Amino acid sequence: MFDLKLVIYLLYVGTISGQISRHDRCPIVCSVYQLNWSKMEGRWYRMSEFPERDPRLQNQTCLSEIKEVNNDGTISVYASWLNTFTGQFFQDMFVGRIIPDAENPGMATFDGTLDSVPQYEYSLMAVQYDNFHLLYGCEDGKGRQDSLETAFIFSRSPEPLERSQLDSMSCLLRSNGVDPDNFLFVDHSSCPNLQCNRGSQMYS
Repeated sequence: MFDLKLVIYLLYVGTISGQISRHDRCPIVCSVYQLNWSKMEGRWYRMSEFPERDPRLQNQTCLSEIKEVNNDGTISVYASWLNTFTGQFFQDMFVGRIIPDAENPGMATFDGTLDSVPQYEYSLMAVQYDNFHLLYGCEDGKGRQDSLETAFIFSRSPEPLERSQLDSMSCLLRSNGVDPDNFLFVDHSSCPNLQCNRGSQMYS
């Protein structure tokens, strides 16, 4: 169920975040009402994303992440990714934590560990806990006419999602003023096979 009255801006960042410019202010988007973060625990594979503007981050792929709920209600995020330039694979590295909104946990702040990643608010627009979730975010231009937006689709499996599921999320984005044609799709077929258990390792 979506609460269309909630106004949220999201920039969801694991270790990588694609952003594109839009030539107006951030749209008002829906979010999942009464999100259960405990059901969000475990590994998620990034299947689709908006393109990355920063060339320093364009050589990273095979991104997945693990979410773990802490005793204080925050959620630790551990990311894995392949650096296509160096060939190094980073597995389950701590990259930050999610701080859910007290009144609506579908809204939250991501507090990243990297100096280049500030705190961002985000909205989870759709979720099937055992299947996929859709994230969207937008940052107003701070005096400029343009704003920056991003979106991600995560899946429990590295296998491609069904067309009907992608069409449903595309329709949801369009109905909220977001262009889903900006999505780039991630091919996980040649990515390293990840174990269920979390570690903090780097492979080369």
